[in-house]
Amino acid sequence: MSTHSKYGDRRMEILADCVEEAARQAQEKGKGFESFEREGKVEYKALAETVLSMNTTDEAAELLKARGFLAPVMEIVTGRIKKVLEERFGLGTEVIVFSGASGILGMTGGAEDMAERLRELSGDPDAGNR
Repeated sequence: MSTHSKYGDRRMEILADCVEEAARQAQEKGKGFESFEREGKVEYKALAETVLSMNTTDEAAELLKARGFLAPVMEIVTGRIKKVLEERFGLGTEVIVFSGASGILGMTGGAEDMAERLRELSGDPDAGNR
């Protein structure tokens, strides 16, 4: 499974789709995702379009964080990654998404526990903390 950009980089399209999915989920839960009008468009639609126009995922992450959308969007992103990996390889997995500029952007619910188990198995209490 190659995720290298030379095979088809769809990071911004995936992020934009996850913005819309997170908005739908929030609305279904009655939490309401900001949906005020901006330039005649519902906010999350305008946000998804802005993400599509960005050049880097770091830029998109900063925008999502500033708007309060990063956590719900990363929950969708990490969930999708986990699902693909588990279906493809038949193994239980956890996911941590990070950026060199921003650090950890999101993780699946069991990621911290799995990292702790791996540290214990390695015999090095600082493994993964370097």
